[in-house]
Amino acid sequence: MKTMKQMLVAVALILISFNAQAQDFNYGVKAGLNLSDLRGDLDTDLRAFFHGGVYGNYMFSDQWGVQAELLYSGQGAKDENDSDIKYKLSYLNLPILAKYYVTEAFSIELGPQLGFLLDSETDVSGDGLEIDVDEIYKDFDLSVAAGLGYELEMGLNFGVRYNFGVTDIADSDVFFGDDAARNSVIQVSVGYTFIR
Repeated sequence: MKTMKQMLVAVALILISFNAQAQDFNYGVKAGLNLSDLRGDLDTDLRAFFHGGVYGNYMFSDQWGVQAELLYSGQGAKDENDSDIKYKLSYLNLPILAKYYVTEAFSIELGPQLGFLLDSETDVSGDGLEIDVDEIYKDFDLSVAAGLGYELEMGLNFGVRYNFGVTDIADSDVFFGDDAARNSVIQVSVGYTFIR
């Protein structure tokens, strides 16, 4: 899995450097708030964390484009019955989104997101206990991402997105029993485009 992560990063960097001179290619940085939960027959509540990373956007026409991102994303959930228990998941996410510009500034986006688990732990705050639980979760997550974006002429942009997990991320019945666990993440972000 480590080799796949390294290859993913290398491919993303090559594409960004190769297209950096293209007239219709822009790139930038973004960061923001995650409100994440685990869907399924689980008693969990939203957990607030952050995401951040880089993106590249290629425009095929005035209205259609594709945007690829490489993001660190803190996800997971809080236990609904005991708020001191938090399921903490860290992912390296690669969303690849088709973008349709309704106006010059306002866009709609939709596409798949590949997620690679970096770290996982269960935090029991009341006892000050953190349990490393990598073996409980699968290394890969597939989601569908849908969102809205708004970009100012100066390059500052804002976005809201929902990532709907398709795959069951639980690889063990230690915590979740026979229940499936799927990621569910609302993202609110601010970004800046360097090349326009």
